Amino acid sequence: MKRKLALTIGATAIAGGSILGFTPAAGATSAAAQSPSSTAVVTSASTEAPRAACKAQAKEQVLIRAKATTDSGINGTIPQGKTVSCGETKKGGSYDACHKRDNHWLYVTYNGHKGWSPKACMVKR
Repeated sequence: MKRKLALTIGATAIAGGSILGFTPAAGATSAAAQSPSSTAVVTSASTEAPRAACKAQAKEQVLIRAKATTDSGINGTIPQGKTVSCGETKKGGSYDACHKRDNHWLYVTYNGHKGWSPKACMVKR
């Protein structure tokens, strides 16, 4: 479920791009830049992990879990040596995997399956 957060942003912040993290093209104007009292809607994807930002390779066969815990449902399997797209890392439930006890998980996408895998079992590429 996505939550919406309404922010009132002044024209100078939009024109400079400092709040939204971009710089408008030369000559570009937006409705918010024309009206200092405009409201911009920002969608928060708090239940969704971010898009892939890296590549990683599985040290051994590893499960893709729905949540960052060993009690969570299984979304898929990554065979040993296969490369996956990966995103954020976060602390979750503890696990014993790939000769390590840890609680750091990596968000991965492999063969259309998305979810969390033990970070100890992945080597970033």
